Amino acid sequence: MKVNVEFGYFRFFPTSPEELVRFQKLTDIKLVRVQDFFTFEPLSEIVNYSIIGKPLGLGLAIKTGEWENPGELMRANQTVYSLPAENVVPLLSITTYLDLIEGQEFLTYQQMLAQPGGLLGTGLRLVSYSGFIDLKNQRLNMFDYEAWPL
Repeated sequence: MKVNVEFGYFRFFPTSPEELVRFQKLTDIKLVRVQDFFTFEPLSEIVNYSIIGKPLGLGLAIKTGEWENPGELMRANQTVYSLPAENVVPLLSITTYLDLIEGQEFLTYQQMLAQPGGLLGTGLRLVSYSGFIDLKNQRLNMFDYEAWPL
């Protein structure tokens, strides 16, 4: 299943209904449809604007404005979706270490989802990525990613 994560805003693109069902069974995560993709229920409720000091997930917005999409809003407010908390949290609250394996064609993570904001061995913080979830081997293969300095 294809996955695109823009600053912690997850978009899933299953190739079939069976693939979606299998992913949900393996992860015990329910996804909901938004336009032409699926995402986590709390992310489906995010709007494209924020106001400084108003709630944004489990934190507060640090910017006032309107953005093209929720991923850009989360980037501007330096927030990501926390897999364990199942909500939007400040980027700097993420302390997970991600051990990515570099291959010839892509980076592999030995779990199906990598935590946005996770720390890489390079001294950077993973903020966005795209790739596909290998349901058979239950791992993530990333073709592209964005990382920020700590």
